[in-house]
Amino acid sequence: MRHTVHARAPGLDDAPAIAVAAAIPAGGSQADGIVLAGLPPAALRLLPCDAGLVVEPAVAGARVGGHAVAPGARRLLRPGERATLQGAELALGPPEPGAGPADGGTRTCAAGILRAGAAGGSAPSRPHLLVLDGAAAGARLPLGPDQTLGRSRRADLRLPDAQASRLHARVRVRGGAVTVEDLGAKNGLRVNGVAVDRGPRALAPGDELEVGGCALALVVPPAAPEAPARPAIAAAPARPAGRPRPPRVPRRLAALLLALSALALAAAGS
Repeated sequence: MRHTVHARAPGLDDAPAIAVAAAIPAGGSQADGIVLAGLPPAALRLLPCDAGLVVEPAVAGARVGGHAVAPGARRLLRPGERATLQGAELALGPPEPGAGPADGGTRTCAAGILRAGAAGGSAPSRPHLLVLDGAAAGARLPLGPDQTLGRSRRADLRLPDAQASRLHARVRVRGGAVTVEDLGAKNGLRVNGVAVDRGPRALAPGDELEVGGCALALVVPPAAPEAPARPAIAAAPARPAGRPRPPRVPRRLAALLLALSALALAAAGS
């Protein structure tokens, strides 16, 4: 997936558009893929995926989408969000259609986060959880009717996060409604920064969940338009009642009758 980034160096108003289709560094060196004068070399590492750009800072002070990101940590930069560091700014535009998949560096985002039964990669056509930070930032977790989240192998959606409980939360999808429930996790469950008590809580598209040290966002793609109904084919008119269908004459008998008729006509004309 290829994304367009508007990069602005510290103290400058110009923000040229740069296409990012593979993992590249951003920093103050001319060797960096995105040059931001005034920053240390390779201050940021950018990894494209279908959901945006995963930003991994190498120095302190970075903020991605308004969230502080420590050196070596990762945070997903989504379209419309900004990443800042020491006065430099990266603004992410919408993905370009028709671009190919990201390179292998971003495919590791999803590795190890889904159990074999729940694996399946991105699922843009149905509700899913988008991982916003951590080693799996950018991965999508498809949601079924009833699934558990946690770090245990028994969890339907396994999170590689030490702060998550073995079975941390339960997510249910019923029709167009999505709910989440705390399963008594030690570190609790938060939705948009607010702690969730026992009992299910309704979720809206875009709501952010904090499961241990992992942040996830609910994504509900718009429903696909229904295909137009095919016009009905009119049935042949029914034969009026009381008029029996004339009997069919076998082909051989019909041929014999025709031959006899021809002989009779020939005899009458002679």
